[in-house]
Amino acid sequence: MNQKNILILEDEAIIAMDMEMMLEDSGFSVLGPCSSVEAAREAMASRRPDVAILDVNLGRGKTSFAFAEEIHALGVPFVFLSGYSENSVQAPEVLKSALRLAKPVQETDLLSAVNQLMSGLR
Repeated sequence: MNQKNILILEDEAIIAMDMEMMLEDSGFSVLGPCSSVEAAREAMASRRPDVAILDVNLGRGKTSFAFAEEIHALGVPFVFLSGYSENSVQAPEVLKSALRLAKPVQETDLLSAVNQLMSGLR
């Protein structure tokens, strides 16, 4: 079986570890979890992700939007994860149609989003 690589960019360690367990238990290989864009770039240098899960708010006023644009340009599909309402954090126009999941994320929702992105339905 060809194990699919999933990049996790999430600054909250408990949420990141929870998602990592969900994904690994379902047969995916996890890059990270990474708590910063810099760490995510380093992880991508060793293995290209098939899908990325990106926390919108990375703390200290930082977001994952610029990184999302970078990986979008590389053809890596992604899903945004946020504990905020869609209207409270404004994504750049090019990212507004991106798939979003609310925190705390449920395993069924996470796996459904990952599978949807891998099958090219989004």
